[in-house]
Amino acid sequence: MASAMMESLFQRTLDDLVKGLRLQMVGESRYLAKALEEVRKEMKSTDPIIKVTALQKLTYLQMACGADMSWASFCAVEVMTMTRFSHKKVGYLAASQSFHEGTDVLVLTTNLLKKDLGSKNEYETSLAIECLSRILNADLAAALTPEVFTLMASSRSYIRKKATLVLLRVFVKYPDAIRVAFKRLVEKMDDADPQVVCAAVSVLCELTLKEPRAYLPLAPEFYRLLDKSSNNWLSIKLVKIFGALTPLEPRLGRKIAGPLCDLMRKVHAKSLLFECIRTVTLGLRDHTGAVKLCVEKLRENMDLGDPNLKYLGLKALAALMDSHPWALAESKEVIIKCLNDGDISIQRRALVLIMGMVSESNVVETVQVLLRYAQSADASFCNELLSSILQTCGRARYEIVSDFGWYVTVLSDIACIPHSEHGGEVGRQLMDVAIRVESVRTDVVRACCGLLADPALLGRPALQGALCAAAWIVGEHITRAPHGPYEVLEALLQPRTRLLHFSVHAVYLQTVLKVFVSYAISYQHRYFAKKEVLEQEEVVTQRGSLHAAVELIKENITPLMNSVDMEVQERACNVLGQLQPFEDPNDIHRVQDGFEMLTALSEVFSLDLGPVSVHAQGRVPLPENLLIENNLDALGPVCGSDDVLLNTGEAKTSTSYREWEAEFNFQPPSKENLSGVDPSSAALLQQHRHRYENFYLPSDAPVVDYPPAQLTLSAATTASTSHGPTDSSVFNENSLVWTKPRQAKARRPAVVALDDEDDLPGISTPVSKKGLKDELVFEAIRDALSADRNKGHSAADGLETPQGTSSSRKSGHGHRSTKNRDATNPRVDEIQIHAGDGVGQEADSQTPNVVHREHRRSRHHRPSKLEIHVINDGLSSENESEEYLATVVAVGSKGV
Repeated sequence: MASAMMESLFQRTLDDLVKGLRLQMVGESRYLAKALEEVRKEMKSTDPIIKVTALQKLTYLQMACGADMSWASFCAVEVMTMTRFSHKKVGYLAASQSFHEGTDVLVLTTNLLKKDLGSKNEYETSLAIECLSRILNADLAAALTPEVFTLMASSRSYIRKKATLVLLRVFVKYPDAIRVAFKRLVEKMDDADPQVVCAAVSVLCELTLKEPRAYLPLAPEFYRLLDKSSNNWLSIKLVKIFGALTPLEPRLGRKIAGPLCDLMRKVHAKSLLFECIRTVTLGLRDHTGAVKLCVEKLRENMDLGDPNLKYLGLKALAALMDSHPWALAESKEVIIKCLNDGDISIQRRALVLIMGMVSESNVVETVQVLLRYAQSADASFCNELLSSILQTCGRARYEIVSDFGWYVTVLSDIACIPHSEHGGEVGRQLMDVAIRVESVRTDVVRACCGLLADPALLGRPALQGALCAAAWIVGEHITRAPHGPYEVLEALLQPRTRLLHFSVHAVYLQTVLKVFVSYAISYQHRYFAKKEVLEQEEVVTQRGSLHAAVELIKENITPLMNSVDMEVQERACNVLGQLQPFEDPNDIHRVQDGFEMLTALSEVFSLDLGPVSVHAQGRVPLPENLLIENNLDALGPVCGSDDVLLNTGEAKTSTSYREWEAEFNFQPPSKENLSGVDPSSAALLQQHRHRYENFYLPSDAPVVDYPPAQLTLSAATTASTSHGPTDSSVFNENSLVWTKPRQAKARRPAVVALDDEDDLPGISTPVSKKGLKDELVFEAIRDALSADRNKGHSAADGLETPQGTSSSRKSGHGHRSTKNRDATNPRVDEIQIHAGDGVGQEADSQTPNVVHREHRRSRHHRPSKLEIHVINDGLSSENESEEYLATVVAVGSKGV
């Protein structure tokens, strides 16, 4: 005993632990390890005070530092069983913080929780309820449902409130409890304590959001509470419930529109206001008056400057963007101001709304504003702006772009913006426009020449895709270049081109060859037509001569023959091989042979290219005489010859190729097969074709060409954008003007479209399935609302009370008179759904017995809960659910 007293006397308390931890500037981990070791020793003590203090310290270390306390779970149960409330509180806190559904000692807490839930001390009961909400699993829920059900009828409102709240966890973990406690949960909406009512509505709100269809029969009760509610929190929950119910029942939306509009006009709480707006955007979009009021309130609150209100306002406008585009047009000034906000989330929301309003009539003004803003925006948001421009303008084969000359300029400007990282998409669209729209190819080539001549772009890896596309376009359409071929060669061969990736550099070299061929052919025509004039020009300047072009190419391409990339090496050698006949201008015969060779290449390069569909290969007809063997082992000697060539070099064969070779058992050709091969390449090809004739296509196979480019009727002008503001910092609501679409559209250049381009296979969105627990909860709720139909009418008759007597619905703690409750209830015409609303007549005709019996009763009679809920049996379909709601509202409107 004395030793235990000494231990408790010198034991460090939680305050000592916290103070020591705060003083540890260095070596905090060692201090924590030492403290945990002390806690482990103190847990073994038999003194309850020492054990409780140790558990208290361990709980703090787990909360503050993430220390593991799973090893002390049994000690927590021991402390929970102590009689003193101060000790029990520590144990329950430790259990709430560390226990979970898989904790092995949970089975030991069942009887303890039962005992504390039935305690006369309301604070012990409260501890047990709070801990139960944290550690509840299916077994505990099944065992403790009766105790929770009993506590809901407690005379203490503090306990009733907590017992009502814990029902949410009980229903989720143990759906069978709904059949026991759901009716009492509904009764708590008429409790005398407003906190209990708020707790019941909160639980029903969470359940409704998971499966709204099951809670449609409770709509009259929710409407009654909303009509008389003065608590903002309760109103928020009720409005949220109606936001989930109104999409399922349009007639309910028409009835709730009036109260929601009244709330929005008189409420001062922003949380309740925006919840009403959210409900309107979800289920009341057909109510024009409510939508207009929402838009007005949104503009007022977004002008206040609060970033939270701005974000919520933009989110609400986004919900109305598809159904009510006029709402965005009326709020365009507020939306544009949000682009200047310092919060990136607000900027993104505003950008989505702006791009959603883009049409053919305002695309030019919108893109101008966004490009000016991208100049001064940070790198992240700048790329989001540029990505939105590219995606919006390029969708559906540029359906909103009527001036392709202007759009080519936009693509060039996007590539030149300092933070731009969309070089790949810019290059793809440049090539797409150049191939599809013939009338703007000159504009495309002019823009591409500007990109190739800018040395600053060569040092930006993100733009190499755009430079690659620009080089290819210039090479294909060099005759449309605004400058001479020599200037294009200088741009392609500038020293900084060595910063390019090997694949891009290879395209540059191929373009150099195309430009040189075009330059040489034009030079040849001038040479033979006006030889004397040409010699005089070369005397004046040697810079533009063919010899100067050859020297320029040799000087810059010769070092690339030693490149580490094989394709760059090959193309460099090819280009230099074409220059050899022109190295000596005095050798007329060799120069003439060179011109003949370049003429042949010019004919090859002059062939026009067009867009190719992804399904083009499938449209190639199969030759009639083509014989394809099912077993491809005969291809072994053919592919084996390639293996011989690979093994002769010094380069090592890759692992993937070796695995591929081993899989198909390729064998090199034998010496006998190669002994009779003619050294001539033509003879070798003929012999190879004769040997493997069944693998060759016939020489007269039909050629499938791409769709021819369509000639445009008129070229688009770019004068509308040539004189824009130059100050990128000037950005206000007047910079962007939305106008109505023109009745007579300008003639748009023809865009080459492929036959099956719109039939590309789409990506199917997977349909999400409801979880098993949510489905079980829904089934249980449906059964609870439709249970005991056979005895429902007799039970309802037995619960009727004459006018002026007390109501039969009691919450276990008191009652309220029917007279007082009728005085606060809404009238019949305020909630009843009449037959003229659409489907009400059909619903009434299907339940004549119930309606007629209601007419035979007193006009002041208020039906009981059981009478409201036990009317129909089973909601087997959505149509039955709607008819059932119409019946419930028509019958229960007098009391509700």
